[in-house]
Amino acid sequence: MRPGEDLINLVLKALDIREGAFFGLTFKSFQKSDQWVRLRPKLADQGIPRDKVANFKFSVRIFPSPVEEFLLQASSRHFIFLACKAKIMSGELDCPADVCALLAGFDAQAEFGDFKAEEHQTFFLSSKGPFMPSSAVQKHQLSSEQWESKVFNWWRDNRGLSKIEAEQEYLKVVQKLETYGVYYFDAMNKTGSPVVCGITFDGLNIYKQDNKSRPHLTFKWNETNYVKKKNGKVD
Repeated sequence: MRPGEDLINLVLKALDIREGAFFGLTFKSFQKSDQWVRLRPKLADQGIPRDKVANFKFSVRIFPSPVEEFLLQASSRHFIFLACKAKIMSGELDCPADVCALLAGFDAQAEFGDFKAEEHQTFFLSSKGPFMPSSAVQKHQLSSEQWESKVFNWWRDNRGLSKIEAEQEYLKVVQKLETYGVYYFDAMNKTGSPVVCGITFDGLNIYKQDNKSRPHLTFKWNETNYVKKKNGKVD
């Protein structure tokens, strides 16, 4: 009996996703940190708060690369797209402002279809909500109107792309970002110095604390015989 896995499978079935290995459920622990629902233990033994209704979030566990080779279902790729978009907009996934504008053009094509000058005029996108991450916009002396104009130019170039095609083009760009698909964890090396571990689809990266973009060391999964965890230590 695997209660966690049973719950995840119910969600995957409801969402019509068959490529479930890339997804999971998260919840807020007693310490208010995000935790993954584990497959084997009973849900009651996983630190889920019992004093209120349990809230679970359907999340991407592994960000594959290239997405189009590892995910065949359009629904699976759509959820990867939504997760990447959320990370871009929150600033969690670092992205240059000009690339954000390019991505916003694909996003607009996916959501609204072909650009129509008579319908999609200045402030159309801003009237729908944020279309660029504030963390990227604030680094440049351009107004919201000027950024929207840049996005419009990219949007025009996407004419004819379907929703699925526009999302695929979005993901092709995102996958080239250095911090795509990295889950970061604070750690210490054997000498007791603080470092940052990054777990990715391809392997385990070790970063210096002041640079999470370029790994100091990389251990590829296909070159790793085993990973052992004991008492909070990983060998």
